[in-house]
Amino acid sequence: MSFDISDIRTVEPALGRLYFFDANVWFYIIEGAPTPDAKPYLEFWAKLTELSDGTTPVIVATSLLIAETLNAYLQAGFRVHKKEQERTGADTRGWTFKDNYRGTAHFRQQRDNFTYQFIAYQDYISIVSDSVDEVDVWQMLERIPAIADFNDFYYVRFCQHHQHTIVTHDKDFRFEGVPILTANRHLLRLTNQ
Repeated sequence: MSFDISDIRTVEPALGRLYFFDANVWFYIIEGAPTPDAKPYLEFWAKLTELSDGTTPVIVATSLLIAETLNAYLQAGFRVHKKEQERTGADTRGWTFKDNYRGTAHFRQQRDNFTYQFIAYQDYISIVSDSVDEVDVWQMLERIPAIADFNDFYYVRFCQHHQHTIVTHDKDFRFEGVPILTANRHLLRLTNQ
């Protein structure tokens, strides 16, 4: 096998293909901040949504992906909240997400923002089963590469099984046998090996 990695800046979305956006790309979409890293993904997202007629999904998501993305988004909100509190003189040493962040207005705002943004895109997203019965998790646990976390390895197996294209900016997404769209220079270098 070899790497099937393409530069997202040079690829046009294909009608009829479902794309699996990694959590880091969902961050860019939900935040909508056109940073240099986010720009290629936001442009691809715009092309995808223009391609859709509003009744045909162009993105596939699973409950695992939504949970991972929401949790990471809330953890990022926790870090911002702690810094804001430190600027007001609060001693945040020892603060935990569950004890000192959940239940705050900032937490609710982060959660509501994520929910509002994600639901706003529902016409473009097909929420599907994680296919845990079709992907051999026991085999995955035995074969997970040292470079990968479980979720990424699972997403690769899921996308291989369903022939979805992965869109990611994660430099550790070094997997063969699955189409990957990225603007990450570390991943793009793999195509030249």
